[in-house]
Amino acid sequence: MVKINPVHIIFFSFLLICACQKEISFEGGLTGEGTLVKNAAGDCMPITLNGRYQAGVSLTDSNTAIVNIHLVKPGIIRIVSDTLNGYSFSFTGNVNDTGFVNIALRGRGKPLHGGVNVFTIRFGTSQCIASVWVYDPALPASYSLSAAGASCISDSVYGAYIKGAATDTSNKIAVQLNVTRPGSYSIHTDTVNGYSFSGQGILTTTGIDTVFLQASGTPLQTGINTFTVKADSSVCTLTVTVYIPQTVTSPDLFPLTYASYWNYNGYVFPVTTARSIIDSVVIISNLYKKMHEVITPGGTQDLLFRKQGDNYYEYANAEKYTTTVIFNPVVNADINFLRENMTAGMSWYSPLYTGHATFGQDVNLQYHFTCVEADVSAVVNNKAFVHVYKVSLVPQLAAAGIPPGNTHENYIFWYAQGIGLIYSTYYYSNISNWLVN
Repeated sequence: MVKINPVHIIFFSFLLICACQKEISFEGGLTGEGTLVKNAAGDCMPITLNGRYQAGVSLTDSNTAIVNIHLVKPGIIRIVSDTLNGYSFSFTGNVNDTGFVNIALRGRGKPLHGGVNVFTIRFGTSQCIASVWVYDPALPASYSLSAAGASCISDSVYGAYIKGAATDTSNKIAVQLNVTRPGSYSIHTDTVNGYSFSGQGILTTTGIDTVFLQASGTPLQTGINTFTVKADSSVCTLTVTVYIPQTVTSPDLFPLTYASYWNYNGYVFPVTTARSIIDSVVIISNLYKKMHEVITPGGTQDLLFRKQGDNYYEYANAEKYTTTVIFNPVVNADINFLRENMTAGMSWYSPLYTGHATFGQDVNLQYHFTCVEADVSAVVNNKAFVHVYKVSLVPQLAAAGIPPGNTHENYIFWYAQGIGLIYSTYYYSNISNWLVN
């Protein structure tokens, strides 16, 4: 087994050349002179590998090894490595500068086997060594879980875990690994309270890495569950909280029944919002429910909503959901902000609204809605909701006569079946309590 010096550990990421380094050009025809820059151990300094190195896969233009040289005479130079495991690195070109220069050596050939290859790189009479990891998906990686005592380090729990609700793709955990040999991995937990986590894949580099384990199964009871994560020969533990789902009676994503109310807490600003259905009103032959809204500190306003088939509409100023324009005179709009029976990825557009902006120009405005997640679970203010639909709203704007393009805004709204709006980045609010009649 080859023992790897920590200096040899190469990360597969693009190197950003510092502004103080000299530029490379291709003018002139004299022979350049200089040496490779290396440390006391003979390792090339600095060196960064770009591209992916996999057994049986030919190298491309993206596979480069960047080395540092000290050039005392500009001109044509040649830097080469030996050929190992079916591939090599080289550079031939004119460097019209002196001092410290970064040079990208182009990789050529096809790695034959997985493992570490220690190359000797030569420039003139100088040489240094550089290590390259080649991974083979068929070979197992060597790694261990990062832990503080028994607890997993940097573990993160994603998604909502709710009693009786099957886990989905949003339910996963992240664990940190210390990788000493790239290759394939398989990590799993024990099964606790009816569900578990597992993940498989390829680790392509050495060092610290984070992987995700997908949940499967259905939590059976509420409470805190402690899982043991097993990776190679190491173990650590983490906890997941399972909530009880809220009970609902209405099938609607946005209930509009008389005397229903919803209270929200601001999660960015110290603001509370109270909404309640207080009346009905007819506008242009459409019946709207009047929702009275009280914002503290702030003021009051009445909002108008209606449902027709699977579609929900809000009657409001056309520019309500954008901060980029104000119409004068007012342009009223019937905004189709939500739909029943959505699927993930479904999108729709509002009509095109044309108005005279306060900055003196006629502009076109429309909204692009997208259901980003459909029928998932969510936890807001320690309350668990099932059958949640997440909708993004992106305003689009342009001068009149030009197709509108996206503004800088992107708002997210979460709607829970039988309850209504539970979370919003537009209002910066989380639901706290409610009553749907």
